[in-house]
Amino acid sequence: MAKRLVLDRGPSAWSPHRLVALVCARILPLSELKDLVGRSVMNLGFSHITVKCRHMCWSMVGILIVLATVDARAESALGFFTTFNGSFLSAEGGGGGALHANRPAQGPWERFTLLWELAPHFSVIPLQSGGTVCIQTVNGKFVTAEGGGGRETNANRSECGPWETFTIFMLGETPAGLFPIAGPIPTTGTVPVALRASNGDWVTAEGGGGGDVNANRPALGAWERFFFHQDQVH
Repeated sequence: MAKRLVLDRGPSAWSPHRLVALVCARILPLSELKDLVGRSVMNLGFSHITVKCRHMCWSMVGILIVLATVDARAESALGFFTTFNGSFLSAEGGGGGALHANRPAQGPWERFTLLWELAPHFSVIPLQSGGTVCIQTVNGKFVTAEGGGGRETNANRSECGPWETFTIFMLGETPAGLFPIAGPIPTTGTVPVALRASNGDWVTAEGGGGGDVNANRPALGAWERFFFHQDQVH
């Protein structure tokens, strides 16, 4: 869902290539370019815009190459989910079909990427409990709660819209039950989480795992707790 970068600077719309040309010609300082790109892509959603420039200057000691890269994108975390009974969440076919929680081991179909808010001005924004994420499969499809919740889930959408946007919560536990806790979600290790669809229903692994995944529960319980095992954040 990458969109063309358009800056609100002056009367013209500037493409990334035009901006790079200005930097390479030393007309536009790199620091100002970063500021402009940061302000312009804040509200573009899950976009990925990269501009590169090489300054090559001949000197008596050879060629000096300075590579300047501006990279504005959604923050992301790669990993896999397990359920109450240890089954792995799986996007059938790697995406494009149903979402099940019935795999005994991890493979490519069981790997998911969480995408969250684009970082303005290139700051690092950790994934927060109570924040929203899109869940992408290995072949680029997005997990969806059909109808925005209240029904089954699938992993067959090409874009991330309201039905494909989930609120993720880190979970704590007491004898009284599970409850969401605030704060940044750790970027390494295994984290207990719950996913809430846009209509407020919770995602559940039926039977605690081994079958279907639905988004139709009004309250948290053991079947609605998933363990997200993170591989990397980038």
